[in-house]
Amino acid sequence: MKAVTCAAALLACLAVSPAAAAERPAPDDDPPLLIGGIGGVYFLAEPGELVIDVFKRDRNERNVRTELRAILVGPDRAPRHEATLPDDGRPAKSGLGPLQRARLTTRVDRRGVYALNVTISQDRYGLEAIWGFRSNCPKYLLETARGHKDERHQEPIVLASPGRPAEVCFAP
Repeated sequence: MKAVTCAAALLACLAVSPAAAAERPAPDDDPPLLIGGIGGVYFLAEPGELVIDVFKRDRNERNVRTELRAILVGPDRAPRHEATLPDDGRPAKSGLGPLQRARLTTRVDRRGVYALNVTISQDRYGLEAIWGFRSNCPKYLLETARGHKDERHQEPIVLASPGRPAEVCFAP
């Protein structure tokens, strides 16, 4: 699988096609942009229902269980919704597993910043699975989280959908 790695500061804004800004998430037959690494997304949500679909594919390169946990929190940082995508159960060296999806929703009473935190069990470097998201919120900021004490601090953004166009924008 081809992947493009870009060194980023701490945060990067990821903009996909205008379909991402639609009133509702894209249909199931439109695959999401998948990224490597772990971290999360900040959404500048407007009043109404906030809908976020989280996706995961296990890479199955090693014998590691990869359970993705997604937690959606509100502006007060209180949890609003949580979902788990289990390991696909496939053996090591079997290649990319099937696309899994979970939907998180919450009611937004007034404009504010909502956060989606993504972790993957037994994968602190974010190398064993790829993930992505879709949302009805057009304003979002991708957060990478791969700095560790046992190696040089880095914040790569790994685009893992070679056939899907995307733009990566960095704040000045």
